[in-house]
Amino acid sequence: MNRLLLPLFLAGSALASPAAAAPSRVPPFAQRLASAAQRPAPALADALIRLGSASLDQRQSARWDYVRAALAVGRVPEALGALDTMLLDEPDIALVAAFALLRGQALATLHRSAEALSALSLPQLLADPEGCAWRARALAEARAAAPLGAQLACAIPALNTRRPIDRLPFVLPAADLATESAQPDLALLWLGAVPARDPGAQLARARAYLARNQLGMAKTLFTAAASARDPAIRAAAQLGTIQAGLAARTLAPADAAKRLDALAFSWRGDRSEDGALWARWALARATDDPAAALKAGATLIRYRPIGPRLPGLIQQVQAILADLLSATSRLPLTESAGLYWDYRDCSPGGSDGDTLVIRLADRLQDAGLYARAADLLDHQLRERARDLAQGPLSVRVATLHILAGHPDKALAALRDTNTTIFPATMLHDRQRTEAVALHQLGRASEAMAVLENVPGGPGLLAEFLWHDHDWTGFAAITGASLPGGTNAPARASLGALGQAMILRQAIALGMTNQEAKLAALRARYAETFAALPTAAAFDQLTRPATTIDPAKFTAAMAAIPAISPAGAIADLLEAAPSAKKG
Repeated sequence: MNRLLLPLFLAGSALASPAAAAPSRVPPFAQRLASAAQRPAPALADALIRLGSASLDQRQSARWDYVRAALAVGRVPEALGALDTMLLDEPDIALVAAFALLRGQALATLHRSAEALSALSLPQLLADPEGCAWRARALAEARAAAPLGAQLACAIPALNTRRPIDRLPFVLPAADLATESAQPDLALLWLGAVPARDPGAQLARARAYLARNQLGMAKTLFTAAASARDPAIRAAAQLGTIQAGLAARTLAPADAAKRLDALAFSWRGDRSEDGALWARWALARATDDPAAALKAGATLIRYRPIGPRLPGLIQQVQAILADLLSATSRLPLTESAGLYWDYRDCSPGGSDGDTLVIRLADRLQDAGLYARAADLLDHQLRERARDLAQGPLSVRVATLHILAGHPDKALAALRDTNTTIFPATMLHDRQRTEAVALHQLGRASEAMAVLENVPGGPGLLAEFLWHDHDWTGFAAITGASLPGGTNAPARASLGALGQAMILRQAIALGMTNQEAKLAALRARYAETFAALPTAAAFDQLTRPATTIDPAKFTAAMAAIPAISPAGAIADLLEAAPSAKKG
């Protein structure tokens, strides 16, 4: 029968007969199964023919014969499908020991250990040797060492009825679990019941001898298992050979590291990969190779089920990462930053993780690696910072992007975090930084709009005009804010900021040939500047154009104090490369 048609017969499709569409009660089969003596399984072809022609009252019996025939030839998924169909038609059948045993057998064979143990938990099966055998197999698959010994002892009569080769699926998982549980002698005792030349048995014995530190015997058996047809056995034997070589000190750690890395790269998804990664972790720790330890530990955390060892491994990996990112690390700064980017999901959480990132960003900024620092903190801003914490961090990220010559990214960092209502001071810091980014992009009108009603806005706008050499605009916006008032001469001594403002104004007036205003500025501040170190500069910058000495004028320009009313923002403009076009 075509396998594609099988579900129709298993489910009792309405296509079988018109009467099948009407509601009907399937005759109970559970009671008959519970009291019937078990017959030998029929041939699969005969079971299929009977299943295809079974009437309503024969359907469960036909399905049962098909289940036993399918299991006998290894067609386990089909058998489980038929069992589940029987269960849908007759839920009470789950309480029949024969049914529960075969369903547990199918589930255990398909490595669905938890479901198998549930199916095999009927009281009638607890002392049944066959039930004990399948429970032992499921327990070994589930890595449950504690109850395994009692189940195997109970299963001995059932295992003795099997050929030695047929005992392998029951004995090998149990032997490996015994070895992992520090009972290699018990593992070797159980392995005496299976063929010695079987590659799987050779592998299990090799592991037991390795646990007993009988390294010569272990290496011999690993070598024998390495010629198996099964690639999973070959991979496991390769791992065991490396472990035995390390234990015997016949394999150099560097060579072992290369072989473990190659194995972990080429073989994925089972205990051999786990073993290779754990061995690589241990070797890296023993040889003081923190980068390799970080790689192996992070791979285990990310991709492998490691159970109760997870918390301890996470703590150790976080400590390694923090040490590699510290200022005392032996790694170059750029490599440290790359490590964090690769393993940021393994970094500490909370304030410890934030501190780690900020310190690394400080080091990158101090080294002039503004783009790397910006990318690092930009991720922090978008992925970890929330609400008010985004305020100061967004300003720093934007500042770093500007310093790196990417004002467009600075603008994005600010505008992508504008959903929070920030305090006024924090908001003004963001607006001033946004204005700088807009200025760098050549969007002067937008920058002016952002600075409206921002404290210090006129000073920053004047700084933009100064940098753009817009002398007319600069003179207009600065003239009303010069120290000493509009009309009265300045009486008090000027500080460096005041001197810079007046000298800049003199330059702007001179550049625009506003000789009358320049003369008024000279008259207003001459007395004050006479006693200041910048007196010569003031004198040259405010002279009539016809009397200027070019050499002295150049010196005067250099003598202007390097200070601006825009404060730190002006420093940012000085440091950042211009991103404007044209």
